[in-house]
Amino acid sequence: MSQAHPLDVLQSYRVGSCGATTELQRAGAPGIQIDFAVERLVDDVVAGRVRAVILTGTAGDGKTHLALRILDALGLDRDAVTGAQQNSAYCKDGYLIDLDLSAGSLTPERVERLHASLASPDRLTLVCANEGKLAELQGALGRAGRSLPSAALCINLSRRAIASPDGWAKVLSGVLEGEFWGGSDGLAPGSPLSWNRRWLGDPGVAERLRRYLLLPYLLGEPITVRETLSFLAYALGGGLSSESASDLPSHEHLRYRLFNTVFGEPDGYIHGSRSVPNEKLLWWLFRFDPGAQASPGTDLRLLMDLDRLGTVSPPPGDLLAMRQNDLVVRESEKSDTSYRERLARFMRYARRWYALASEEGFAAYFPFRHFETFTQALNATVEERVKLLPGLVQGLNRLLSGNREDSHKKLYLYHLAGEGSRSSVCIYNTNDPVKASQLSVVTDLELSQEADGPADAYLERFPRRLYLVYDPQPEVRLPISLLLYEVLQSAAGSEGAFPATLWRKERDTVTRFMGALGQAVGADDDEICLTIAGPDKALWELEHTPGEELVVQ
Repeated sequence: MSQAHPLDVLQSYRVGSCGATTELQRAGAPGIQIDFAVERLVDDVVAGRVRAVILTGTAGDGKTHLALRILDALGLDRDAVTGAQQNSAYCKDGYLIDLDLSAGSLTPERVERLHASLASPDRLTLVCANEGKLAELQGALGRAGRSLPSAALCINLSRRAIASPDGWAKVLSGVLEGEFWGGSDGLAPGSPLSWNRRWLGDPGVAERLRRYLLLPYLLGEPITVRETLSFLAYALGGGLSSESASDLPSHEHLRYRLFNTVFGEPDGYIHGSRSVPNEKLLWWLFRFDPGAQASPGTDLRLLMDLDRLGTVSPPPGDLLAMRQNDLVVRESEKSDTSYRERLARFMRYARRWYALASEEGFAAYFPFRHFETFTQALNATVEERVKLLPGLVQGLNRLLSGNREDSHKKLYLYHLAGEGSRSSVCIYNTNDPVKASQLSVVTDLELSQEADGPADAYLERFPRRLYLVYDPQPEVRLPISLLLYEVLQSAAGSEGAFPATLWRKERDTVTRFMGALGQAVGADDDEICLTIAGPDKALWELEHTPGEELVVQ
């Protein structure tokens, strides 16, 4: 059989294609193998160190892929195991293997069999279930007075941080150095695929792309292996097959450069036409497209000194050619409309290139000003994060009180009255400020009791959120996502008091925290000021006597 072209292999990994899921991949077909930490589970199962395992997570996390790796290592016949799934599970020679808990109903008999096998496994009990179906199993066990046996190792693959430095390095190694490139010697060096592969292999470019991929992760989106492979397949090949690439004229190469395919509209896919995008990572990056943002000083350098920037390798010649050929008003043009369109297209491409080509461009066109300090805080010690407290406290005070200054690093007890985010009323209590010394900043992994558990040893982990914790009662804590951190730091900064409006979810989160904090410190209502935000965003303050009914018109 002839060697498959790398473009065709990559294209097969796009969502909806023949290699997008393990179940669809043909036996013996060239594939992408990534050496994730969870692959150690295969050796531990074969050695008998793990006898009962539950693999859970969302679609695309790799449950089936890992399960089939285990079957192959044990010498079990894949077809026999998958064929037995119509009877809910493969049960033979001491093995109980349920590759899809969603196949068939959870009858009392099936639940009892699963519990017994997980509690006292023979050679192996292996169960694959999405998080919803696993919760259903746990509910059925609870109604029967049981719980998941402690002997079972439950690995939630959605807890993997694919965009962490460790996870990203493994993904890139699997994609850029995989065996499917074996027949790529004949690829033209100047082809988009060859150029993209070489460029993504640059550590600086790869790291800046990783930081873009961190955006949806830090904003709460689960990023799966399937989505990441689909994204990289498109970014490297632009949706081209080997046949279409061979007919690609040179003047079209620019469209398929990595910096355009990363941030551009995916081929054959229109954003907004579906409620749940099939290629979520591409959709998120499209939202943060540096080509849609302006940085006047940097834009001027791109126009005037594109070929003399010096800090990065020169851009591809077709970008320089576009500037030289397209940014000149032509004699036949009777208006500047065409010129403006060409200029806009050039700047979109140039900004995208520079955003990935250099730290300077990344800083100029990246959508979050405080991203770097947030990611640094995620990896800092609790002691080092103490330095964040003044800014976070001041940001909360300004945000909730209508720009009141806090010069003493104290968190006053503000909370929203009525229906949380659906109310415009803010109550300000000055009597019981919480000192910064009573607060600490930790990460979600530090708060998680499972962070050092045996299952997490198989996963690449990376903190996603910070927490502002009230130390006397640690259960009173404010989860701070990247977005909320950006808002608080901007509110505390010298640029102005009110940054971008909080999303409703974030606003409700702050409201709940302030309410819990007020209860924890026993707020005294002797002095209350009612602040009302009017339709024109003006603020009025009204006196209020404790004990009287609070009326808001």
